[in-house]
Amino acid sequence: MTTFYLVRHGESRLDLAAGGNLKGAERGWAAHIIPLTETGISQIENTSKSLSTEGPQIVISSPMSRALQSAAILSRILDLSLQVEFDLHEWICGWRDSMELVGETEAEMRGLGGEWPSGETRDWEPMSSVRDRVGRVLERYQTFQCVIVVCHETVILSLTGKRMGFAEFVKLKK
Repeated sequence: MTTFYLVRHGESRLDLAAGGNLKGAERGWAAHIIPLTETGISQIENTSKSLSTEGPQIVISSPMSRALQSAAILSRILDLSLQVEFDLHEWICGWRDSMELVGETEAEMRGLGGEWPSGETRDWEPMSSVRDRVGRVLERYQTFQCVIVVCHETVILSLTGKRMGFAEFVKLKK
């Protein structure tokens, strides 16, 4: 059995995506490339202390900048290899013109229990799809005893039903 520590990335610079610093950011693409704040860096550094005693063997990460930067910090401090896994990316919610609309879409998804109504489709990814794609990634790492997985709140929610704060983690055994 493998123990996976699902770690949410540290606090990120959402002000860059919402502000005028990145043109086109209001359409959502910039949220995928924004870095951590100084607080977010400190959060992940503190998380590394808790994880160091658990015997991790590898760090795997979402390719999105906020998760990848968090994973790089963990990898450096814990002296572990880092593997980027595309399918650990954030929940897909279609094309939205603002972070406010992303929030509204997330509220719709949660209101529907994470799944599309029977016979209907939406432009957002149902939680069953998130679980399936992330599950396929985790299966590839079941030769390890302990794996750190740096990803996103909705990804963690899909697997555990738990909402996570920045740099918080939860243990999952598979």
